[in-house]
Amino acid sequence: MEEFISQKQHIYNFISSEISQGNLEYNGRLTEQYITDKLTISRTPVREALFQLAADGVLEHTPRKGFRIKKLSQEEVMEIYQLIGVLDGKAAELSLPQLTEEDFSTMQFLIDAMKSSINNKLYTKYNELQLQFHQVYTAKCGNQSLITALEKYKQSFLGTTYKNIPGAAIQATLHETNEEHQEILALLKKKEAMKLRQFIEDVHWCGERAKYDIW
Repeated sequence: MEEFISQKQHIYNFISSEISQGNLEYNGRLTEQYITDKLTISRTPVREALFQLAADGVLEHTPRKGFRIKKLSQEEVMEIYQLIGVLDGKAAELSLPQLTEEDFSTMQFLIDAMKSSINNKLYTKYNELQLQFHQVYTAKCGNQSLITALEKYKQSFLGTTYKNIPGAAIQATLHETNEEHQEILALLKKKEAMKLRQFIEDVHWCGERAKYDIW
């Protein structure tokens, strides 16, 4: 089972990367052959992983037509943002007693690395780093059901191409988001639970940002 899950995650990561690099389009057809050719793995585990991703709501499957990358409506994205904000905020609050100075140093390193990635227009790398940043504290929340739900909702946003942001505004938008990461870190250090939850729910995952994940 563990091997299957890792295979599914491997294929998910591949699809996400292909979207971020512009090699796959949202709502476009996704074939088993495309993945097997790119990853040089057999079709059976690829097919199993695609069906599981369809069951998770990440992909859509139509008999005899195959799989498509799911296209989310504006309403769906807004609802998912609200859920992620609540779950992420609660995870941050629960993590406060367990976080260490080493955790804080790791998060600061990731913030600095994200800044460098933005400056160098390495947006796929930025996506990876910001996920790692949030995982530092969510991993310490002590509630596995919450972590699983949070990861599932975040998986809904399969890849990010920033097509909905004008080219000149991408860096400014991401720098603003990264400044929010810095504020989250400051509130974690101060152990200001209520301010932390409110900031994550109402600012970091505000509905205005949802437009960047609507395709």
